Amino acid sequence: MRNFRLLILPLFVILLNSCNDDEKIEPLNNQNFIKSFAVTVNEGNNSIIGYIDEDTSTILIEYSDEMDLKNLKTEIIVSENATIIPNSGELIDLSKGTLTFTVTSENGSKQEYKVAGYTKNLLKNPKGNNMAESWVLNGDVGVDETNNEFYIVKYENPARTDITQLVKFNRDYSDKYILFIGDLTTEKTVEGSITRHPYFWGHQNGPFNFDENLYEEIIQGMIHLEKANVWEVVSRANPLLKGVEAVIFKMGQASQVGDSLDGTKCKFRDIEVRIFESIKDSEIYVSNLYRK
Repeated sequence: MRNFRLLILPLFVILLNSCNDDEKIEPLNNQNFIKSFAVTVNEGNNSIIGYIDEDTSTILIEYSDEMDLKNLKTEIIVSENATIIPNSGELIDLSKGTLTFTVTSENGSKQEYKVAGYTKNLLKNPKGNNMAESWVLNGDVGVDETNNEFYIVKYENPARTDITQLVKFNRDYSDKYILFIGDLTTEKTVEGSITRHPYFWGHQNGPFNFDENLYEEIIQGMIHLEKANVWEVVSRANPLLKGVEAVIFKMGQASQVGDSLDGTKCKFRDIEVRIFESIKDSEIYVSNLYRK
């Protein structure tokens, strides 16, 4: 019995050492994600929570046209035991454009995130309340305030028929991208033609050389292409010229020479105008954030 006990003791020591060895070889955490990202303005209590798109490692921060983008304090949560540069709590300046944050996991693997700002909807009264206050209505147009839908009716040889708004900028948006987006439909269509389809159009205002920038000033290419009575989200991001001061936003009903105009009504809803750092950022918004 004594010999048996003496045999058990070394076996126990061997097993104990084996367990300790197992603990030592446990792999380090390889997670290097940003789990949440927010900023506060001027040491305020209200945080702006960023949208994290893991597919592109992009974080988008929504801001108002009047907001000071300098000295934003970050609030960041990353994967367990990971580190991030710049650190959480540091001040950042989104007025400089897109920023890069690098997350390093416990085992040393790195991942970069791009952080960029984008504006809130720059349109005043985008739903057209109070008889379309802030909008300019030309011709047989208006707003159905029951469901917040703008409409345009176009007849043969009409006077000017459109809905417009001048969007003035409070900061320099040179070389950024402006997004027009909305949900559009029409009661009738002309097969193989743009006639009766609703569309967006814009024109940039600023100290431009007219001869050199004649076409660049125009923001276009956004038209409903679906069948009659089918709503379609229509959008496009266009580059802004250097020194741009404002944009004239316009909703209209298209027509093609030779097609009849019979008073068909086309409609617009959920209209937005926003500015982004890149086309890719605007695409993330359209796919994941519009009307969410």
